[in-house]
Amino acid sequence: MFKRHYDNLLINLDNILISQSILSPWFITGLIDGEGYFTFIITKNIKSRLGLTISPRFGICMHKRDSVLIKKIKNYFKVGIYKESGLVCYFEVCYFEVSSIKELEIIINHFKYFPLQSSKRHAFYIFLIIFELYKNKIHLNREGLMLALAYINILNKNIKTDIINYIENLYGHLSNIILPPIKIIEKILIPNPWWINGFIVGEGSFTFFKRTRFTVSGIKKIRLYFSFWNFTKNARFLSFKCYNSLF
Repeated sequence: MFKRHYDNLLINLDNILISQSILSPWFITGLIDGEGYFTFIITKNIKSRLGLTISPRFGICMHKRDSVLIKKIKNYFKVGIYKESGLVCYFEVCYFEVSSIKELEIIINHFKYFPLQSSKRHAFYIFLIIFELYKNKIHLNREGLMLALAYINILNKNIKTDIINYIENLYGHLSNIILPPIKIIEKILIPNPWWINGFIVGEGSFTFFKRTRFTVSGIKKIRLYFSFWNFTKNARFLSFKCYNSLF
């Protein structure tokens, strides 16, 4: 009971500090490198001329206890919606999500000045290709839709099997997309320390472990740990260097 009260007190204090702070744009990029997503939603729609529709989404999803931070990011961009959801992976979550063309252009413009640093940058580039097809309404004809779907299929995870089967029954197989080669950088220079802060807020953890044996003084030893995790394709972050000023 005391621990729960103490944890809630810490969360409330953190939320007060966050609400009074000014977010660095590099902090936001770092957080999005960790917790953001770029995707397209595919919906079966028999009323649609082509039988299905696609719609873009950008968002950040975090634990509900980080709702103050998510709302602050929404206020920073002045676009999108804030929403909460029920249990996802055993805990409640909150979202900042953007879906309209006009508002997505504001998000995209942010990354022109404060670019993504992780492998999520490659997903962002693919997202931009599909977004241009969508914005220019090229997806409203059969050939344009199939091209957009082919890119969506390599954007994040492959399109679900039932959707693929539905598409193939309508129009045949998706085209194979060959992307231009991307140079792999073994060591990366982080452009600003605030990016690290944002990335760790998304992917980092601080914890401790109690050891079973006692010290000479009779007190259990406690070992403190800091760590962050990500996909192996981002392993180069383990040896990054940072430059530029703090602000």
